Amino acid sequence: MDFTKSERETQFQQRVRDFMSAEVRPAALRYLRPLCRARVDIEMTRLFFFLKAADMMDRAGNKAAQCEIAMIKLQAPRMALRIIDDAIQAHGGAGVSGDFELAADWANARALRLADGPDEVHARAIARAEFRRHRDMTR
Repeated sequence: MDFTKSERETQFQQRVRDFMSAEVRPAALRYLRPLCRARVDIEMTRLFFFLKAADMMDRAGNKAAQCEIAMIKLQAPRMALRIIDDAIQAHGGAGVSGDFELAADWANARALRLADGPDEVHARAIARAEFRRHRDMTR
């Protein structure tokens, strides 16, 4: 993703970033917020997988980590699609052109949502695990 556009481009012999007045800066934030959200989402997903799901798989086995695995299969592709979609939006028409590989990345991420079963399958597994957990707690 190329979020350094304001660093490279110049207008009136100034970097676009330096040229932005107080009124223009909120418009520039529309690119900073998706970047910030992407970084946080990536880190949250990575930490969930490595700290919780992978640890549970190592300690208790894949069967015990079934719900966490379903959560990862649901969350990671959705997060990737959202991030790629934000990048396409930031690049405008170029985001879907051959100049960038964002359109192909989006198609691959979308296919990933179907590769291990549709979202509904994973959501059902998560919901069943929650019902089972709460049923066991009330006994």
